[in-house]
Amino acid sequence: MRRSLSLVLLFALVAMSSGQGTGTTEDPKAGRLSVTGAGNVEVVPDVAKVYLAVSVTRPTANAACQQAADSTTKVRDALEAINGLAPEDVTTENYSVQPNYVYSPDTQDQKITGYTCSQSLVVKIDGVNNTSLAAVIDAAVSAGGNDLQVSQVVMDLSPQLRRSAANQAREAAVDDAAEVAQLLAKTAKVTLGPIKSIVDQNVAPGGPTPMPAGAAAAPVADATTSTPVQIGTTIVTASVAIDWAIANE
Repeated sequence: MRRSLSLVLLFALVAMSSGQGTGTTEDPKAGRLSVTGAGNVEVVPDVAKVYLAVSVTRPTANAACQQAADSTTKVRDALEAINGLAPEDVTTENYSVQPNYVYSPDTQDQKITGYTCSQSLVVKIDGVNNTSLAAVIDAAVSAGGNDLQVSQVVMDLSPQLRRSAANQAREAAVDDAAEVAQLLAKTAKVTLGPIKSIVDQNVAPGGPTPMPAGAAAAPVADATTSTPVQIGTTIVTASVAIDWAIANE
């Protein structure tokens, strides 16, 4: 009895592995068609980071740092007064105090001529648009005056927008793969069968995008008009690899 039961189980396993247990069969000679599809979605970034630097040079380190602290405080106050910006949106990225040297041919030595105190700030703008970006630049320049530098503007996508755009790009990639697979099957005169595997090839999301040179006009301290800026768009891409079963017509 035990041996008979073992044989029954063996036959059942063989039937399941060959597809007979599920009521479906597959041609063992069937080939496979592998296609990689690509999808692109164009979106407007909704997050911006403005990189600012307050830099002051004076004969002494103490004088330079005092003036830099005063200018930085004015810049922070002006930025935090903008509707929608919170104190935590303005962060310190770097702080440095360095001596300045000049070479003297007479003594063949370097002489300290003064000290430069610098503090770098990063302003994060959520839900950014052209108006809010220009407001941050104008407020910072007006408050910091000649002590302020706007070094860079970087556009990015919030996690929610990036995920939504990536999923749309994935859908477009699947459609692209299906279109190519149908074309290849028709040209090769084979029958396109069921999908055997799908591999999402999107490992890491894209990073932030620096604003192109010239996109933001260089502001001046006594500007009376808003700085013209244009955010533009960025491309989110996705790729999927799909295998189809195929059989000769």
